[in-house]
Amino acid sequence: MCRLIISIAENATFYLVSNFSKNQEIQQFFSLILLFTNYPGNYPVDQEISVIPLNFWYLLTECCLDDQDNPNLEIIQFLNPVFYELVILSCCL
Repeated sequence: MCRLIISIAENATFYLVSNFSKNQEIQQFFSLILLFTNYPGNYPVDQEISVIPLNFWYLLTECCLDDQDNPNLEIIQFLNPVFYELVILSCCL
């Protein structure tokens, strides 16, 4: 299930970013991906689940900062809590 959801997210990153502030379901979708990122897992069965979303977070960052001269500050402002939670999760791993 994780691979399927992350695959959808990776292929729809621009859409998710563009509609994040307008759609509550997209915000919940990001929360689900954060849950996958924080999935504890047990070696060797489930440990890879928390690694699967990492490429999505990279794509999301690239999408937000696509134009380096003029980054979309509105999108970054809305996604700031998501990035904050991601940093907190990364520090706790």
